[in-house]
Amino acid sequence: MEVTTWKGGESYGIRVGRTNAEIYFKKEWSDVDVKIGGTFYSFPLNPTFWTTCPEFRGGPIPKWLQERGLQRWKDQMPYILELKHLGNKRFELSEPGNEKRTKGYTITFTD
Repeated sequence: MEVTTWKGGESYGIRVGRTNAEIYFKKEWSDVDVKIGGTFYSFPLNPTFWTTCPEFRGGPIPKWLQERGLQRWKDQMPYILELKHLGNKRFELSEPGNEKRTKGYTITFTD
C-alpha cells in the first residue's frame, strides 16, 4: 500500500490514511509491528488513528528518513513510501524502487 511521510512539530511518522487504515488495520489492535531496515519495531495505534490521525510515529522513523534524505519535503508534498502487509499486525516499510516520490511529481535518482 502507498503511505506518506508525516511530520507534526518535532515528531516524524508514517501516514497510512483512512482508507488503508480501514482495509489493512483492525480496530482491536492497540499496536502494530513494522519492519524497518531489517528489524521489527512496535508502534502504538492511538485512538485518533481511527478518526483524525491515521499514522504511527516515533521510534526509528526519524533516523530512517534522515538516512535516506527523506526528512524534508515541500508543504503538502510528503514522500510516498510502501508499507507491505505481512499478515496479522505485521508490516514492512520501504522506499518504492529507486525513486523518491512526492505527491505531485516523481524524482528518480541514478547512480
